[in-house]
Amino acid sequence: MSKRLLGCNIAIKTENFDAAVKKYSAVFGVEPLFFDESALAMPGHRGAAFSIGDALITLLTGNPDTAVARFCEKRGEGVFLLACHVDDVAQHMKNAVAQGVIFTTEEPITFGEGGVAFAHPKSMNGVQWEFRMG
Repeated sequence: MSKRLLGCNIAIKTENFDAAVKKYSAVFGVEPLFFDESALAMPGHRGAAFSIGDALITLLTGNPDTAVARFCEKRGEGVFLLACHVDDVAQHMKNAVAQGVIFTTEEPITFGEGGVAFAHPKSMNGVQWEFRMG
């Protein structure tokens, strides 16, 4: 794989973003860190992150034509993906493909925060994985 994994986080899809942010903030006693579309690889999404111990929990919502909205429509709210931060997305993809992992794109997607690649759930035991720079 890449030289090292730098950390992981859980992304949860929500239908009522504002209510979910309020609930998570109250339940865990942590203020959210809101981020805009430029921090996300796909346009049309909004997010908020909660740092809870060593874990980072991200709540996501999206416009009706986004992947998150379509996922919610089909499967309801819940875990959308697990994200790992790696030091080299392209190398991680290359090594994972050699292990039979199928990605949604042939090359990492580049955006304001760096590069990202999404492993298809069918090749990762039903879980969508995101591999992103640092």
